[in-house]
Amino acid sequence: MVETLEQQAARAYEALGAHRDDLAKHIYLRALQDTNKVLYYKLLVDFATAHARPILERYRDRLLTFNDDIQGTAAVAAGALSGAVRASGSRLRDQRVVLLGAGSAGIGVADMLRAQMVADGIADAEARRRFFVVDRVGLLTGDRSDLSAEQRVYAQPVGALAGWTRASGGPAGLEEVVANTEPTILIGLSTAAGAFTEPIVRQMAARTRRPIILPLSNPTARSEADPADLARWTDGRTRRRAARPGRRVAVAARVPVEARPPPAWARPQTPGSAR
Repeated sequence: MVETLEQQAARAYEALGAHRDDLAKHIYLRALQDTNKVLYYKLLVDFATAHARPILERYRDRLLTFNDDIQGTAAVAAGALSGAVRASGSRLRDQRVVLLGAGSAGIGVADMLRAQMVADGIADAEARRRFFVVDRVGLLTGDRSDLSAEQRVYAQPVGALAGWTRASGGPAGLEEVVANTEPTILIGLSTAAGAFTEPIVRQMAARTRRPIILPLSNPTARSEADPADLARWTDGRTRRRAARPGRRVAVAARVPVEARPPPAWARPQTPGSAR
């Protein structure tokens, strides 16, 4: 029976896990790198979400390690936001970010943007306060017990929500978060199709001169919003980038904005990784 590359990678991950100490794991990976480079890079570039952060943190300083979901998505988002913020005449350190999706990709984007905010001149604690991350339950807050260590970095103190206008108890949903934080940047990595509804986008646009909106989930059917809708709901004022191949959106007399998936330059071109 001929195994697919995905099946081989799953078997290799099980074999890696069977080695109990770091030295044995390192020897196994080095041997795999020498004998099967395609499988080695498949294992360390495209590893599954559940294992993404642990493997990246364990090996990033020892072996050539890149996670497409965490680092590739973050590189694309950071590049798009750098240009959008500059075009809006502001600075990244002054932004307020609402991020829908607290998986490995979402937290990876937040980590990179937070590092850039710090490089732009604010303290790390202040940069963390500028992120409002929402998962399927609601806003990440300090009183939630279901958060991972990486998610807890962005958990808002419960006291910070004391003055919020709330319709009900429990974790605040996306609409309430947007209404109470007046974000300048809205990012979607949730695969929740249509989550950026017209009321949410119009509310953001009413309080932000040049809203920046990135519905980055793919495939297209799971995108948080259609670029054409975003243009219409913001009267053409939004800066947007979406994970959609080759489509162009014309808005009034403005220069068209192209929506495209994460470009290949964000990902190391290792054997078997080109797309």
